[in-house]
Amino acid sequence: MDRIFVRILKDSGVYGGADFFGKFFYFISFPIIASYLNPEAYGVLEILFTVSTLVGIFIGCGMNNAAGRFYWENQEFKDAQIKIISSGLFTQLSIGLFFFLIGILLIPLFMSLINKVNWPISSISLFSTLIIMCMYQWIQYVLDVLRLKFQPWNFFTLTVASRIFSISL
Repeated sequence: MDRIFVRILKDSGVYGGADFFGKFFYFISFPIIASYLNPEAYGVLEILFTVSTLVGIFIGCGMNNAAGRFYWENQEFKDAQIKIISSGLFTQLSIGLFFFLIGILLIPLFMSLINKVNWPISSISLFSTLIIMCMYQWIQYVLDVLRLKFQPWNFFTLTVASRIFSISL
């Protein structure tokens, strides 16, 4: 019983630590980003985050949950587990690339609308939003797979690295 408790504490520490450090990087970067933005630009940034989160729901399409469910249902069949995980990843990559390409094609249209209302946003920031939107969904899927495979240190490393990457964009 004590070994299970120690293992739970260790894994909780790693997964919780990954979450803490990821959010800590966002917390540290917030004042830096906010100092460069006026209130209007910050509002536009929030709109971009909201839209990318909503579109991210379509990219994710519940694949993380479905893959996890079927992964454990096929516990005794490693080949089936591999097919489940790879099919889910392929589906998310395909949907994400579809939305990414549509988004790239729509950037000129959005820029003409943005210029009419004189928002402080560039096409580069729209492109960066598309990258973050897709990458976040794909990385979240990989993180869920790492949880399924009980690879806490890989989970920790990818979580922290992805947060630092998204802040740098």
